Amino acid sequence: KERARRGMSVADDTDNKGVTSKGKASCAGVLCHPIYRERHAEHVTDSLRSLLLEYAGYDTRVFEFVGGEHTANNFMIASTKRRDTA
Repeated sequence: KERARRGMSVADDTDNKGVTSKGKASCAGVLCHPIYRERHAEHVTDSLRSLLLEYAGYDTRVFEFVGGEHTANNFMIASTKRRDTA
């Protein structure tokens, strides 16, 4: 009853494996293994860093600076401060 009052259904409940209480799969199942969650978090964090730099007035470039065969996470965020054009 509480869930209905809040406008939520039983199908809105998901466990950490991405399967709803009615047994239907959700996209969260892609992240059910810790290594995938960790790598996804790294990419999201790097993306947010570059977006925040752009918001703060920097031009940013994100690139891989060492081949992926050597290390798992090797992205560089290079930024330069934009000059005010006003």
